[in-house]
Amino acid sequence: MTAEAQSIEEFRQQLLADGVISGPGATFIPLAGGVSSDIYRVEDAGSVFVVKRALSQLRVEATWHADVRRNRFEIACLNRIRRIAPMNVPEVIHHNAEQGYFTMQCLGPEFQNWKAMMLEGRCDFRHASIAGSLLGRIHRETWNDAELQAEFETTDNFHALRLEPYLHAMAGRHPELREPILAESERIRNSRQCLVHGDFSPKNLLFQDDQIMVLDCEVAWFGDAAFDVAFLLNHLVLKALHLPAQRGQCLKMARTAWDSHQIEAGKMEIDPDVATLLPMLMLARIDGKSPVEYLKPDDRSAVREFATDCIVNPSENLIDLLGRWQVFLNAHEDC
Repeated sequence: MTAEAQSIEEFRQQLLADGVISGPGATFIPLAGGVSSDIYRVEDAGSVFVVKRALSQLRVEATWHADVRRNRFEIACLNRIRRIAPMNVPEVIHHNAEQGYFTMQCLGPEFQNWKAMMLEGRCDFRHASIAGSLLGRIHRETWNDAELQAEFETTDNFHALRLEPYLHAMAGRHPELREPILAESERIRNSRQCLVHGDFSPKNLLFQDDQIMVLDCEVAWFGDAAFDVAFLLNHLVLKALHLPAQRGQCLKMARTAWDSHQIEAGKMEIDPDVATLLPMLMLARIDGKSPVEYLKPDDRSAVREFATDCIVNPSENLIDLLGRWQVFLNAHEDC
């Protein structure tokens, strides 16, 4: 029996014992994208749902450990977002905190993954606007909420899943940039503003026309709004490098997502923080523990060059940073 088959069989027995499935005939279909969790589509006696189990060692080449109890915060985050935007998160069905798994509504094939859409060249400004607006609404609706701050005091988990593998690991590979990177990490760690999704990226956002669905909230934390925004924009600006035919669209999507967030959030004063953090996250997706899979070696070198310059000579605001990135990309293309 393969390791995958053994894992499925163990999971089947657990779900049987918990009464989640009705019998041994339930089918388990592994779903793609599970870096930090086992994720399966389960079909059982006419019902279909998704089951997700957190991993203690994430599926990356580097050593990257995280507390499997984090999924109780993921469920709490999904439920909170559901109160804010009930049509934009799947429904949680069952939860076993001790075994570190939960089940949720299975979305149909009509919902398409935003990252996959962009990598196919389908870059729609509406999607960027919708994503930015929803993120801004989550931030606004939870801003300075003392009750939520106490509920989502998950700083250690956020450090293990974001600050250490992204900023600290990358700083270890770039000692000349260590001081500003660790200073930004400390700023983020000490920030307490609103509910932060922590992984608000295209791979975790599904669209059916103009309806967005948000997944994977296991990094949820009451902390720094700029992190969520920069994390989203990072994926859009890197796509502008990877997809030269859609470069203008990708850059406009980044600006659109930012503008939509600010309109919905109420002009939060996070612009300088986003401008400081974004190039660090760009570099982290090259030299951190979770590098993007689609950039070619020459493109990776280009990101290193640009991000290093912006970390040493930071932009005062995001629009200035996006302008520098566009100029750099044009020069890179001419080389």
